[in-house]
Amino acid sequence: MSAFFLVGSLMSLAALTVAGTVGTHALQRAALLAPAAVAGVLLSRPLTRRLNPRRTRAVATVLVVAGASVLVARQFV
Repeated sequence: MSAFFLVGSLMSLAALTVAGTVGTHALQRAALLAPAAVAGVLLSRPLTRRLNPRRTRAVATVLVVAGASVLVARQFV
């Protein structure tokens, strides 16, 4: 699934670049972060075999709720 998101992100970036909504600064940042994205795709399969699914789900839920709370709070500030 992570490979799907990687390909989707690259396609979105290409489409936005063609549309002229992405500048060179954003492309430089994307190029800087690309190796980390590829490493994440390559490491995800071996790591998921070693992680406890219940604990992983709990941690992911906490992170999602925290992130959403920050975004909601920023809208009111």
